[in-house]
Amino acid sequence: MKSGGSKGVVSCVVCASLVWAFALVSHAVAEATNKPSDPKAQATLLLIAELFEPGKTETYDRTISSLQSLRTEHSGTLEAELAYVEILRIRWRKGEQEAVLDEYRGWLSGQPSPIAQGHALAYFAEHASASGEHGRGESLYKEAMALAGNHIVSAFAALGLAKVYLQGMGRASDAFALYKQTAEKFRGTPIEGEVRRQWAKALSYYAGQKFPQPSEEQRAVLDPTLQSTADPASIAHARYNLAEVLLALSRPAEALPVLERAAPYLDRYRDKPWAANCLSLLIMLQRQFERWSDAIASARRYVELFPDLPRAHFAQFEIGEFLQKQGRWDDAISEYRRLAERWPTSELVAHAQARISACEQSKSKAGSAQQ
Repeated sequence: MKSGGSKGVVSCVVCASLVWAFALVSHAVAEATNKPSDPKAQATLLLIAELFEPGKTETYDRTISSLQSLRTEHSGTLEAELAYVEILRIRWRKGEQEAVLDEYRGWLSGQPSPIAQGHALAYFAEHASASGEHGRGESLYKEAMALAGNHIVSAFAALGLAKVYLQGMGRASDAFALYKQTAEKFRGTPIEGEVRRQWAKALSYYAGQKFPQPSEEQRAVLDPTLQSTADPASIAHARYNLAEVLLALSRPAEALPVLERAAPYLDRYRDKPWAANCLSLLIMLQRQFERWSDAIASARRYVELFPDLPRAHFAQFEIGEFLQKQGRWDDAISEYRRLAERWPTSELVAHAQARISACEQSKSKAGSAQQ
């Protein structure tokens, strides 16, 4: 009882402070000024933002440190302001709500740009919605979108609002209309892939199924990512999702080139589960279509990027297997031995030993035939 009452008081204080903060935003907007944007800083900011994962506390401090460095290197830019908002967001997650609100008030008095204010407002909208205040969240998301205009910040706010419509307010048609509008508005930009990815995922959510739901509608939503002119790394995840859908629709021949276009950028996402899955699916399809040289290269890359995952043992085994299929006996033997050397306790070691014997026999037969 005492613990619950204490949490209730804290919650009321924070909610009251949020209402005050929302009022400050509206008051400050008329006098706000824009700041210059730096394309290099924007790319760095997007990359840093991917380091942070809500709920994974080990990502909090390292992300804050990277954001602080960006602010120092690009002082006076819009991205420095956006980085500051990101820092406040993470500190809020760390439980520093009251301190964050105090700093936020001082930040507003410095006349930040409308885009940065919109970025901050989107996070307040997120917290309002998470507290069940969906109407308040909708209003704040819309104001954030208006403040940010055509900037990528507006797209992120739209994604948040679509989630509220779908999961909080039961307004699926409004959510899907917003996804479509946002995808078209930001066509050819780095955010388009994420918008379409979440749109396709929402279709599964609404149907009560786990993503990817095998549907032509999802394929149509994700297809434009193949022709996107944006940074390929930024749309790699969406392309992986498209390949998942194509596989679920029993269209492996179409899925293979999609995965091949996503795979070159997986270094950037090596800590994300989908990245390892992407490369695993690619190896599977290259095996299916007997693209042995490509499959060897992909398996080598898997071992390099994800050596601590259990599947790395199998990827190493596959390298030997694919070389064996090409009749490269000595190379195959070396790779099978490498498996035993690197992972001596792996259950695949016994299979590798058997394959080594088979390679030696095949090599001996080939030598006898030549004589």
